[in-house]
Amino acid sequence: MRAARLLLVLSVTATLLALPGIALSDDLSVAVTAPVAGSVVGGTVPVAASTGGPVTSVAFDWSGNGGGTWSPIGVDATPGDGWSASWDTTGTQGPALVRATATDGATQVSDQVSVTVDNAAPDLSLWLTRPAFSPNGDGVKDRTVAVIVLDGPATLDLAIEDAGGDVVRDLLEGSAAGAGETRVEWKGLIKQGGSWVTAPDGVYTFVATATDGAGNQSVATAELTLDTVAPTFSWVSLLPSPLLSASTALKLRFTIDDRFSDRLAISFTAHDSLGKVRTLIGFSRLVGTRTLSWIPRYASGKAFIPGGYTIRVTAKDDAGNKRVSAAEPFRSHRPVTTKVWRNVAGAGNRVALTFDDCVYSAAWDRILDILAARGVKASFFCNATYVDRYPGLARRTAAAGHTIGSHTAEHRYLPALTWTQIRGQIAADQAAWWRVAETTPAPYFRPPYGAYDSDVLGAAGSIGFLRTVMWDVDPQDWALPGSSTIASRVISNSRAGSIVVLHVRDQTASALGAMITGLRNKGLEPVSLARLFRSAGMR
Repeated sequence: MRAARLLLVLSVTATLLALPGIALSDDLSVAVTAPVAGSVVGGTVPVAASTGGPVTSVAFDWSGNGGGTWSPIGVDATPGDGWSASWDTTGTQGPALVRATATDGATQVSDQVSVTVDNAAPDLSLWLTRPAFSPNGDGVKDRTVAVIVLDGPATLDLAIEDAGGDVVRDLLEGSAAGAGETRVEWKGLIKQGGSWVTAPDGVYTFVATATDGAGNQSVATAELTLDTVAPTFSWVSLLPSPLLSASTALKLRFTIDDRFSDRLAISFTAHDSLGKVRTLIGFSRLVGTRTLSWIPRYASGKAFIPGGYTIRVTAKDDAGNKRVSAAEPFRSHRPVTTKVWRNVAGAGNRVALTFDDCVYSAAWDRILDILAARGVKASFFCNATYVDRYPGLARRTAAAGHTIGSHTAEHRYLPALTWTQIRGQIAADQAAWWRVAETTPAPYFRPPYGAYDSDVLGAAGSIGFLRTVMWDVDPQDWALPGSSTIASRVISNSRAGSIVVLHVRDQTASALGAMITGLRNKGLEPVSLARLFRSAGMR
């Protein structure tokens, strides 16, 4: 009986010694202290164990298949300084067991923990909503947003480096982020001397660093151009001028440049005396001297009517800075069939005040002063003789936005001239206005004395005069009846759509203020011919 009990004790003892991590009381013991059970590890991992009893060495190993096979990590046979080894997990990924086996030379005990090995760096991407921007406060591309995308949790750092590699701004430092997008805005500010200032123009690099729980890191970069200076623009030419055909292309030639953008977005607008008539966008040109070709047509597809126009070009760089050119004038004198107008129906309660001849400079100057003071635009049919004689007044008239019309070069009786002579008289007037004020009287023509025949109309139409303008109100101011009589005749005879013929004379200038007041009291607004026709739905 006693022998049986001894055999039972020996059997239990042998069984206990064979179980990992278990030792008899007051005998060998071991416990894995690093890595911590359930942790995520990667790279070179320190492993450690604590022991009890007369341990002479501890062997560490690991298994990637649940303990089916084990690979050695290392053996620590130096008692007294703790039991440890280094585990190089390079090339390992997924669940693993880490085991420590202690021995006293005769007996072994073991302990193991379960961990996850992660040696895969985070999947990280970085892009900027505006790779070029201009934080100048104009509301156009004033900020950029860095968009960081992660495939799992990580700690994020986001720095901005200048061209020399120096960090000028830390946007994120050790910020916890989950899977998905993290968006960080930058308005171009950096700190200098304790104050926030806009960073200097230049090329910067956004550097995003993601560190996961195992210490794996990924780095992504994105380049940004900070540019607050608009491109440069200069006109080379705008030809041909005048345009003599509805199918002829206008060639815009100019020089553009920019400090950071090799290619600029180009758009342009065409204006007549009343404002914008066409906008064209969507062009792109490399920097340098470039040419755009365009046949002047309205959005409807119809050719521009003859007349004077200007073009402004806008050049925009990648950062949103834009340069708008000076207005460059051009003319269309394409042939048309002229029509005689004495008034304009459908223009509302408006009347056109028109002034002929421009012989007397003092009267011309006074008339311009009164029109400006009363906020009135009118129309002037001056002879080339006086356009050349008084260039300052001619330029002032055009610059003020008054409609310019042709009254020929020398105020001759046109029906007595040949077709060629008639055309020459009108063309000379056109040339004078362009030479002096870079404008054209087309499409408005008024024959001297109101005298015309088929040759006069044909000659006028052949060089772009779409509208031969007569009148339905004539106070006969040329006969000098007195300023009050002139004003009274105009006021009493004018109606909606009327065209009033006046002359640049002292009495007319003296009558003008009362004339404007009387027309307005009658519910009629004095306007230019361009406005009168536009109000009736015509270009």
